[in-house]
Amino acid sequence: MSKKGRKLCDRGYNSAKTVTSAARQPYPSAWSNTYASRVCRGIEPDSSGYVYSGDRKPSGARKTTKSQWGPVSRYLEGRTSGPGDVETFENYQEELTVTKMSKPTQAYPYTGCGGRHKVPAAVKEAARKGLAMHQAGFQGGTRTGWSRAKQLINCDYVTDRTIKTMKAWFARHSYTSQPGYRKWVSAGKPSTLTSQNKGIYRGAVAWLIWGGDPAYSWVQGITPKV
Repeated sequence: MSKKGRKLCDRGYNSAKTVTSAARQPYPSAWSNTYASRVCRGIEPDSSGYVYSGDRKPSGARKTTKSQWGPVSRYLEGRTSGPGDVETFENYQEELTVTKMSKPTQAYPYTGCGGRHKVPAAVKEAARKGLAMHQAGFQGGTRTGWSRAKQLINCDYVTDRTIKTMKAWFARHSYTSQPGYRKWVSAGKPSTLTSQNKGIYRGAVAWLIWGGDPAYSWVQGITPKV
């Protein structure tokens, strides 16, 4: 414990605050605390790009190259270059938050079937389209999102916990992934992968695997009992 009441090294704490400030995100939060912990344990580069354990910088400490930086550090380096970086950053938040929430035997929580909320056919179709794009080689989404698509496709009913999680995801991603989806729609909803379009519809894939516009409208009309 570096300071009274805080179980994080100073370097991890300061790196998390730097990142959240640059990204205009709230601090503290589940993902930022996890990121700080990973910095302290020498797993993730700090906000300066260095990887080592604790606060004391060892002689010969390595500074990672940009190609080796984690998504948070890459975000800091390119944070003025557009919404693609914001999407990378938010996907990383999601992965860290899910990792922190998960049990060892349950890699992606709240993706099972059952519950009182019937999944609309249009939601299933959107998730099916997004998963097909991912499987065809289009970039976009995270492992969490791909698991969500499979849940929405395969389950007739989902729980209040799933609805709550989906509402939180849409609240975060409506300004990052949805514009990419609109771009894909305006382009005629291309589904054939080419070297030119492989990476430009990441927002569309991310949006669709969570059920797209039908899911966004669906969950907004539900007050989960959690």
